[in-house]
Amino acid sequence: VVPHGYKQPENGVQLVGAAFSQSPEGREALEAAATMARRAGGVKLRAITVLEGDVERQTSGLMAEQHHEGDPRAAADARKRMGAEAALRSAVAELASDLDVDIDVLAQDPGEALIGASRHVDLLVMGSRARGPKRAVVLGSVSRAVASGAACPVVILPRGASEMTRQLAGSVQAREPE
Repeated sequence: VVPHGYKQPENGVQLVGAAFSQSPEGREALEAAATMARRAGGVKLRAITVLEGDVERQTSGLMAEQHHEGDPRAAADARKRMGAEAALRSAVAELASDLDVDIDVLAQDPGEALIGASRHVDLLVMGSRARGPKRAVVLGSVSRAVASGAACPVVILPRGASEMTRQLAGSVQAREPE
């Protein structure tokens, strides 16, 4: 999906964003984005995960909880953030260890977070769990929101797209240096 009025960056795609979640669709998005970055040569990858729910942006941390100085919810939020970041780092180590990768853990509404992230990448790759309305066969509620509000082109992979993505990536030649 390409936003209306989109203008391609002068130097082409230099930063590919991958919307990762701990799901098969999130893993497929990271794998596809890594493959695209790898095939393009010299392109960076930004792996993004979004914490859903009421996760605080600033927490007092786990040590404050142990000393009974902090809010137990803040410590739970810190554990949730640390777990999400660890899962993302593990997936990046497995699927994109050969690439220059930035890690982002965002805490807000997933659609809003990915729309915001789209302002800082040249291409965003995400999966779709197809959890939107029944008539939305391919797009779920988050992918539908991102498709309509993103600032950059968005590749939305339908559930089970791994094999198709590998075949497509296998047919793409690496870009020749200019």
